[in-house]
Amino acid sequence: FTSFNPFMILILAPLFARIWGAFAARGRAVPTEVKFFLGILFASGCFALIATAAFISSSGTPASLAWMAAALFLLTCGELSLSPVGLSMVTKLSPPSLTGLMFGAWFLSTSFGAYAAGWIGTLATVPPGMEGDLAAYAAACAEVYLKVAMIGLGAALVFLCLLPLMRRLQAHAP
Repeated sequence: FTSFNPFMILILAPLFARIWGAFAARGRAVPTEVKFFLGILFASGCFALIATAAFISSSGTPASLAWMAAALFLLTCGELSLSPVGLSMVTKLSPPSLTGLMFGAWFLSTSFGAYAAGWIGTLATVPPGMEGDLAAYAAACAEVYLKVAMIGLGAALVFLCLLPLMRRLQAHAP
């Protein structure tokens, strides 16, 4: 599954570009902040799918690999909604003399996200004493990933509430 995300990026990036372009051609361009909201929502959906698959496994029934493929599909959709759009925003909204610094801040925030992902991964490791009880381990993983999905959903809702403010701030950007 390590090559699934890059493969999906190659497949989906032109599709996303076409979708965003089609909306723009019809005079209904999807605003940047809405793309960010969708990216967070896709990521939250990814973790909800992983939690669901882990919950199914906790009953002793093996979960299909299709759950993981679907989760990675959603995560890739989220990445394609956030990453290129975020980089474009850095270019558009940064003062020219600070663009390099702002790109550094963007990538630094990405590194913080990678650190947080590693920390979350440690929460989903096999705790001592559960090595042989895969059902209990799957239930513990389901709980962790459901919490991550709920945090993502909460972040998406907060982001949605902040959309009017972001639009006003962007209207005053250079």
